[in-house]
Amino acid sequence: MYIKRIDINKYRHLENVKLGPFSSPSVSSEMVVLAGPNGGGKSSILELISSALSNAWSLTWQMNRSQPTSSFEVQLGLLPQEIKLISDYQPVNEAEEEGLDVLMSKKYYCRGFNYPEGEHANNSKVQNAMHQIIQKVLKQKNHSSLGFHLGSDRVYEKEQFQNNNIFQYPQFTSYDYIWSYAYQNPSNQYKDMFQFLVTWRFHYYKRLGQYHHFNKKETSIEEEPIDEYGMILEKVFPGYQFYDKEEASPTDLFIKTPSGDIIPFSDLSSGEKEVFFTLCFFQRHNVENATISIDEPELHLHPSLARQLIRTIQDIKSGNQIWLATHNSEILDEAGREKIWFIKRSQETNLAEVIHSVDEKDSLQALRDLFGYSGYIGLAKKMVFLEGDNSSLDRRMFNRLFPQFSRDLKFIPASGCSQLERINSAILTLLESNLGYCEFFLIRDKDYMDDEMVTAQKEKGKEKIIILNRHEIENYLLNFDIIAKVQTEIFSKPITSEEVREKFHIIAKKISGQVLRDMVTYRMFYYINANNLSIGKCFQNDEMMDENGEWIGGKTTQLLEKFQEKSSSTSNEVSSLLEKDNFQRFYEKCKKEIKESLNSDRWIDLFPGKELLQLYSKENEIGKSNNPIFINSIIREYSSQKEKINSDLLKYIEDIMAYP
Repeated sequence: MYIKRIDINKYRHLENVKLGPFSSPSVSSEMVVLAGPNGGGKSSILELISSALSNAWSLTWQMNRSQPTSSFEVQLGLLPQEIKLISDYQPVNEAEEEGLDVLMSKKYYCRGFNYPEGEHANNSKVQNAMHQIIQKVLKQKNHSSLGFHLGSDRVYEKEQFQNNNIFQYPQFTSYDYIWSYAYQNPSNQYKDMFQFLVTWRFHYYKRLGQYHHFNKKETSIEEEPIDEYGMILEKVFPGYQFYDKEEASPTDLFIKTPSGDIIPFSDLSSGEKEVFFTLCFFQRHNVENATISIDEPELHLHPSLARQLIRTIQDIKSGNQIWLATHNSEILDEAGREKIWFIKRSQETNLAEVIHSVDEKDSLQALRDLFGYSGYIGLAKKMVFLEGDNSSLDRRMFNRLFPQFSRDLKFIPASGCSQLERINSAILTLLESNLGYCEFFLIRDKDYMDDEMVTAQKEKGKEKIIILNRHEIENYLLNFDIIAKVQTEIFSKPITSEEVREKFHIIAKKISGQVLRDMVTYRMFYYINANNLSIGKCFQNDEMMDENGEWIGGKTTQLLEKFQEKSSSTSNEVSSLLEKDNFQRFYEKCKKEIKESLNSDRWIDLFPGKELLQLYSKENEIGKSNNPIFINSIIREYSSQKEKINSDLLKYIEDIMAYP
């Protein structure tokens, strides 16, 4: 079964909310993602679904929050294979006969909860008869899993295995027992799953031994047992394996890591336990053609692991409808726009509003389509894209340094300019748009651009493209007074600002050859790439085939001549640039610029700040070379001394805020 539609009159702060209709899941599982800020109502909707489903199977629904008087109705749709099973049912009374006819016709039924205007209330006798048929066929006869709910308050405390549970294995694997934990609170679910997994390992080897024992006696026995939970562990964490110690009876669940270490399950990271625990639920409940709800599946997870979890839960079992409540950008991006419903409180009424992602304004769709949901931060009057190699750091830095503008200005890490001279055309489209409620801007790294390149880039976006006056955002952290203070007070390595300056200058000299190489490569790439074979919109609306489908010779010849002319001029320009003497002059100009910068303070602007900071951190043993603690400490100290904030940065923000 799956959720076809939800109508809510009242459920906590949800009022007059409608969700759906939702299509039936295909062979692979389908997702419904509820997105939005905390307190919007995402979790409440999942709890409502769980309450309705658990009631449908007469299961116990437990939650920590109280539930006031509610009014809602849920349409439960039936899948084709379920319809086939139900079609063979023999009704036992007149109500069931009518219920079966309606069920075969509509292919859904309703569970109403104090919802007088719903289908259930209008004909409760027939609806209850349909419900009884569903229970008899799918639950009692076919043992179909209804699904399960995982709440957001999941914690994975250390568990002690109870040895007497070895003898409870038949109970652990019975349908009624498994279903009884489908809608429990997460703490009880995890404790039960841990006890089951240790017990399952013991009985897996018992069944494996029986299989080989009877095979030796040439006595037929069922197929060889499969280590299904070990396969899940290996699939999501390659190189991880269950490890079985030589014990008379199991004492714990042990894991062998890729390094060869043997550790108890409780020593895995929270993220590893989160992924494995979630996938074990799919396997143990044998959920197919069911409805699963998971509140904040990204708990404890790195973004890449969150994506992996979402992909795996769609593939591990088929035909499921998976409801997720999240504000994680990676999961939203993975789901895709058509699967997402935004839940947020109205500023006027403080009640929840529901917006299907595909119903949003075209401008907002363009923004989300462009960057996916990973780059989506929210809407403000001024939207600033940060384009560079490390744009997430740019966002963190601007937010820390200029919190006073947070209400009217949002920074969006867009990335994408690495070693490229061109601005993404999609960004340009947004920069040039006039959406009425917000303006778009772009701040990007200067990299190795010279003045000519900077001017050309700015002309593309008029006043809406801002190029840093320094190589990248990290260069603005090269404030030697602040670095000396951080190194002395936080890392207990006393040093003066002049000593810091000298150390950085020495590092800059060491990497000057690398900087020369990268500068020449970057600028040559720019100039060569600027010469392309585009001939504009020539012949755009001209028909070049006659009514017989033959090319019109004169026009194709004209087009060829245009390309030949452009090709010749481009070839001449590139050849001129690469000609030995011209290239020599270009090369010497780059050398001169670097040398002059090292003889002044210009190297602070010209050289890559990120690499300078990493090398300085490594040489002075301030954590690891790629450790963010050092840079984050500088940003925090920088933000506490507003008078030391570089005037360029402040001017960029003020210009954006003052834009008409």
